[in-house]
Amino acid sequence: MTDSLEVIESRQRDGGTGVLDVQAADRYEPETAPDQPCPPEGFELLTWTSGFGAQMGPVYGREFPNGTARRGFFVQKHHLNGNGTCHGGMLSAFADVCFGMAVGHTYDKWVTVRLMTDFLSSAQLGEWVEGGGDITSDIDGFVTTKGQLWCAERVLMTGTAVYKGLERKSGLK
Repeated sequence: MTDSLEVIESRQRDGGTGVLDVQAADRYEPETAPDQPCPPEGFELLTWTSGFGAQMGPVYGREFPNGTARRGFFVQKHHLNGNGTCHGGMLSAFADVCFGMAVGHTYDKWVTVRLMTDFLSSAQLGEWVEGGGDITSDIDGFVTTKGQLWCAERVLMTGTAVYKGLERKSGLK
């Protein structure tokens, strides 16, 4: 405990408050290299300007005529772990986005109840990572999905998730 108190006291002496500067957080713009490749055809940059989505990006999206959707991102320096590959936390957060986006057809708001994933491969700096998910059941507002993340022909992660729908889209029962 002493170490923690010393850290807190030194932050206070040095002017740090331990409180997030919301204005600074809203100004965050992920680095993009001038030679950043273009995403695959049909993918458009998602304009998440605040919150966690803005921190993990840039993320791209594509909607298909049959109602399914995919998300993708290029592995950048801020996504890397100490081994120089895409951090498992980034892949897990991205899986949550990909597996959960199917819930958006029924609900305006939802929360993640459970996310279970299996790591099968890693992604390298500059690679395009893509993912998608499908609903497998929707019972009493608990929506179960399954999905995958992949990089070219290589599957990076598979998993399932359960989401709780909080606010149904208007006009849906």
